[in-house]
Amino acid sequence: MKKKKTPEELSDTDKFRAMFAKMNPNTNTPYLVAVLISLVIGIGGVVALVSLRPDFDVLVVSGVVFAFLTPTTTSILSLMKSQETNRQARETHLSVNSRLDAFIKAASDAARAEGLQEGRDKANARTDSLAGKHTEELE
Repeated sequence: MKKKKTPEELSDTDKFRAMFAKMNPNTNTPYLVAVLISLVIGIGGVVALVSLRPDFDVLVVSGVVFAFLTPTTTSILSLMKSQETNRQARETHLSVNSRLDAFIKAASDAARAEGLQEGRDKANARTDSLAGKHTEELE
């Protein structure tokens, strides 16, 4: 079983993902509840109007109620879709950033290894030249 990392062991990207997951759960429930509540209020209002004023022409008023509910419901659903799109864009951004961080770390490790090897080669060449001078002095 994997050991859970402490906050100090997490990278910045992982910290942001954890914070974002707490702030924005991947759920559309609040939006759907808002749509359902608005529909229940609208239908309840029309039913109350019909039952309280049976002789009054309620078609116009009920049409106004539903004409108000339609754009409201549409705007709530479009907000839900835009939030989903933003969430996907953020996840893509985090994915690219984490890959970029890994690429930069790999390039840094490769450059360090190359520098260490070059330093060893120069040290060996210097040692060989010093050893050559000492052997000439001994001859």
